[in-house]
Amino acid sequence: VAEIHAMNADDAAPIFNYAGALEAFLGREDVVLRVIESFASKVEEQIRSIETNLSVGDLTAVRADAHGIKGGAWNLEAIRLGNVAAEIEEAAERGDRERCLACLSRLETAFIDFRSYCSTNGMLPAASGPAAKA
Repeated sequence: VAEIHAMNADDAAPIFNYAGALEAFLGREDVVLRVIESFASKVEEQIRSIETNLSVGDLTAVRADAHGIKGGAWNLEAIRLGNVAAEIEEAAERGDRERCLACLSRLETAFIDFRSYCSTNGMLPAASGPAAKA
């Protein structure tokens, strides 16, 4: 898994490895579905926070939100989303606001892809609001 995480976020990393998530949560599908819903809601908030904090130059807050998305995504096996969040986290840590801005649309796209995948496969209700734009 560490090798997957080290890959560029634009690679062919999976949008979501449901089987891996189910295994990580000891086969408890009910728990996985609740975690997916909670995670998706939290990521929407974190992306808005990243946007706001980038606009005011608060890279410490950007790094914290990106770190939270990365950890949650990788724990849930949403590898592509976690990979992009890791790029933003690293750029924020280096003080590279321009790189953070450059990665933001990819983060949004990775999240939309995750939500769409989950919605299409009956793991989430159809997306609405900011996550639905594509």
